[in-house]
Amino acid sequence: MSVGTVTATSLNIRQTPAPDGVIVGFLRQGAGVTITGASPDGSWLQISAVVDGVTKLGWVAGKFIDQSAGGAGQGAQVAVPAPVIPPADDADHRVTVIDPRAYGPGNVSFAHKFRLGFVTSGITAFSSWLAGRQGADSPSASIIRAVSLNEGRFEAINSWDSNYMSFGMFQWTAGGANAPGELAALLHRLEQSSPDAFQEYFGRYGIRVEVRDEASTTGELTLNGARLVSDGDKNQLRQVEWAYRFWRAGHDDAVRACQFAHATSRIAIVQAIRVAGLTIKDWVSSQYGVALLLDEHVNRPGHVAPQAGEVSTLEKALNALYPGGLPASTVGWGDAEESALLRAYIDAREPTSMTDSTGRAIRIGSCVHAGWLSDKRGSA
Repeated sequence: MSVGTVTATSLNIRQTPAPDGVIVGFLRQGAGVTITGASPDGSWLQISAVVDGVTKLGWVAGKFIDQSAGGAGQGAQVAVPAPVIPPADDADHRVTVIDPRAYGPGNVSFAHKFRLGFVTSGITAFSSWLAGRQGADSPSASIIRAVSLNEGRFEAINSWDSNYMSFGMFQWTAGGANAPGELAALLHRLEQSSPDAFQEYFGRYGIRVEVRDEASTTGELTLNGARLVSDGDKNQLRQVEWAYRFWRAGHDDAVRACQFAHATSRIAIVQAIRVAGLTIKDWVSSQYGVALLLDEHVNRPGHVAPQAGEVSTLEKALNALYPGGLPASTVGWGDAEESALLRAYIDAREPTSMTDSTGRAIRIGSCVHAGWLSDKRGSA
């Protein structure tokens, strides 16, 4: 896998590698892409790219992609250069809005206003940041890389929806009104792993974190000593200054490494969930299968770990696959059994309220075809 930059003024993304392929989107000059494959003659490149906050997967004419930074060639990986941290905002260096764009100190446009808040898809893809780093070839890195195609980039921000503030490659949120959120757990991890970074981006502005214990996956934020709980409390996070501060933090490698570690920790959480008498790890043990389940857990956690009396998507798939009664054990299962279960699982999650379930599954499947995600049982 490699990365590249669009050189054309406007470049069509097509469904198939052909001049008459259906157009599924377009890229502007200077946009970054992740290259996941190529046509036999190399004239077409299979890419993924974030377009207006949505990950697009398709084919583009290779002659309009510059792969020169770090060695072109199929299968090459290009490391992202050391990030430049944008300047901090303060009383003398304000964040401003000239509708619909938001500008940080130095007049750098970083987001646009949307409904109640601000949004940006970010700049740095996890796959390009990961290249060449320790653990880049680990099973967990492959899983996170696949799921990240469906989420955001490191600097991604969304402060317009009902969760007040979403940040980063997995879009961790502050939680709804009167509910805890996963963003607090992420910031708690940052404070423990990189206290200087936490202070620079959040502590200096009055943010503190409250979590129940070190294993908590959610928590609450406090601002200048006051807990952010109600709608009125959390609405403060929609202010443009907070969009800038989180966006700025996403440029720091300490924050990026924290995001990676926090995303990775979720794999074990998903694998330990019990479904129909066994753990998910018993039922599904390929990188591909774990990526699919993690993907749903990030988007709709209650579908993977439902409340009492409800049935998880995976259990629905098992019931459809084994109408005469579920297996008591998966000892002896191989690739064929897991593959059949995953096909039933994808079918089971398609009609749910999960966002773009089919498209998300296709993008993860493309990682298997590209050769950097294994569908072999026991590979996770």
